Amino acid sequence: MCKKRGINLSNHVTRRFKTYDFDEFDLIYIMAPDVREEMAQFVTHESQWQKVKYFRDNHPSKTVPDPWYGDESDFDECFDLISSIC
Repeated sequence: MCKKRGINLSNHVTRRFKTYDFDEFDLIYIMAPDVREEMAQFVTHESQWQKVKYFRDNHPSKTVPDPWYGDESDFDECFDLISSIC
């Protein structure tokens, strides 16, 4: 999807979130409330939550729809949504 839109992700590597990421980053964007629940295991100080923001904070559900189980059109919609927020 990204390649089709002119974005090269060939050097991008995913990894799981780590507790030290709270020290490394000023803001941490999440895509859904269930991700916030999962992040609780990494929080060592309550103040760390101040760095965690919903990517779609202005929407009532706060969720960016996950296209994983859909078809290519779902990935297109997700890409467009993320692009519009950026």
